[in-house]
Amino acid sequence: MEPNRSFESSHHRSDSHTSPGAGESRPTSFWKRFAGALLGSRRAYAEIAGDPRATWQAVALIVFPGILVGAFGGADIVTQSTEETTRGAEIVGVAKRLLSGLVFTATMTLILRGVSGWLEGRSCSFGGWFRVLGFTSPIEVLITIPTYGWIAVLVYGSILYVLATRELVATNTRTAIGIVLVSFVCQILLGRTLGLLKNPQRFFDKNVVLG
Repeated sequence: MEPNRSFESSHHRSDSHTSPGAGESRPTSFWKRFAGALLGSRRAYAEIAGDPRATWQAVALIVFPGILVGAFGGADIVTQSTEETTRGAEIVGVAKRLLSGLVFTATMTLILRGVSGWLEGRSCSFGGWFRVLGFTSPIEVLITIPTYGWIAVLVYGSILYVLATRELVATNTRTAIGIVLVSFVCQILLGRTLGLLKNPQRFFDKNVVLG
């Protein structure tokens, strides 16, 4: 297999069915794509990945849930030691949530693309991965569910990532699960590394405590 083969070249047949110039069918609407992405539709993932015009839609879908989650939960993270939430803290919470959502999607895009190229010898383009992950990102609003919200996001998000990976890499479910698991581990290690670089004293503090 050719390494790093792009989605557009390896899925030319599906693109011909979904392009506006093809007589068989038209691209589905934004809302149908959005619903399809949340339902794990392979057709929706194929159309989103192959349509550069959907990039800003993906960005909007990353930003909008970030505003909701930041407004309802982000401020509490910023004001852990205060009893009353200030307007300024709410704005900071929303800004942090927006930034973290965009950064997470961008880094996961790079990691998934790299891991799939390494394991399978082919992968979707960066833009295709980013758009698909963006369309699935609204599940983040589930984090607002008391107590078990993070579990819902983790389980639901993992399922959608596997389904999307299976389509974008044109592979089987078992391989897609492996790609997603390795990518999650890489993301966790990256986060830990950046955290230590930002505050190296934490590493020494842990060693002191363990000692």
